[in-house]
Amino acid sequence: MEAAEEGPIEALWDPESRLLRLAFFRGRPEGSRERLGGIVRAWVGWDEPYDVVVSCESGDAASLSWRVHWSQFFRQHASPPRVACFGLTASERFFLGVMRPLFRMEAQSFDSEGEARAWLSDGATR
Repeated sequence: MEAAEEGPIEALWDPESRLLRLAFFRGRPEGSRERLGGIVRAWVGWDEPYDVVVSCESGDAASLSWRVHWSQFFRQHASPPRVACFGLTASERFFLGVMRPLFRMEAQSFDSEGEARAWLSDGATR
């Protein structure tokens, strides 16, 4: 398992399962999206499929600029990942529902990390 932290984001990478876990935390400085994006890009590469589980349990933790960054980051991949989010606030669930068609990737919201991981496991078509 590899780990990196920047601003409000903690990233964990499991190369064996090709699962990226992002956790968003409130009250941290913005940090460098480019720095963390470079680390994560080195982990996931450009071509091999991977999945993402996102923890937003601290509520409204990610600024809009970080959300846009990750959305663009995921879409740049040759095979955009499936993204399973949990702990979203009502406004974040609404945003995900409205924006999902524009993301060009599968993204769902769940109540718990267990449900999010189960969806990623059950939907494995790769």
